[in-house]
Amino acid sequence: MHKTFRSEILQYIAADIKDLRKSAGLSLADVAMMTNLSMDVITGIEKGRDISYEKYRHLLRFYDKKLELKIINLA
Repeated sequence: MHKTFRSEILQYIAADIKDLRKSAGLSLADVAMMTNLSMDVITGIEKGRDISYEKYRHLLRFYDKKLELKIINLA
């Protein structure tokens, strides 16, 4: 199966988003209750599924974070 650029980015940030929740000592149910996002949506985000950008942004705001993409030199 061929990965799209978008799916690669989502997979890349999924673990970081899950780590934010775990570092805060929160369960999926806690975050769902506090963000009004369903546990299925939060799980999907934490697994890198193609969920709407608005839901990703809403969850990142909850953690007081933002997504930033940069092009960097490898050398």
